[in-house]
Amino acid sequence: MASRRQVGICGELTIEELREAADMLRLLAHAHRLKIIDVLEQERGGLPVHAIVSELGIAQSAVSQHLRSMQRAGLIKRERRGKEVWYQIDSPKPLQILTCIRKAKAKS
Repeated sequence: MASRRQVGICGELTIEELREAADMLRLLAHAHRLKIIDVLEQERGGLPVHAIVSELGIAQSAVSQHLRSMQRAGLIKRERRGKEVWYQIDSPKPLQILTCIRKAKAKS
């Protein structure tokens, strides 16, 4: 069965592409997760967990839970550096979403 294509401002999108986008939006539909992506974007080399906790001002357990969810989805990657675990962005998709949010904010 051929998939139906939707045409909009971003061009033609298949239902599969729209499903993938919906999954990504559901995952990132949390202010702390978006802030983590924002913070990691500013530090291209990544950040250790304690620095992310400091930036967000929430419990380390909550930050770790958000990081795990995003890592499982392939948005970020982790690396052990000595005794610390560092995280960095591993997919352009969350950055594209942040760019859209910033553009919408600039227009309002």
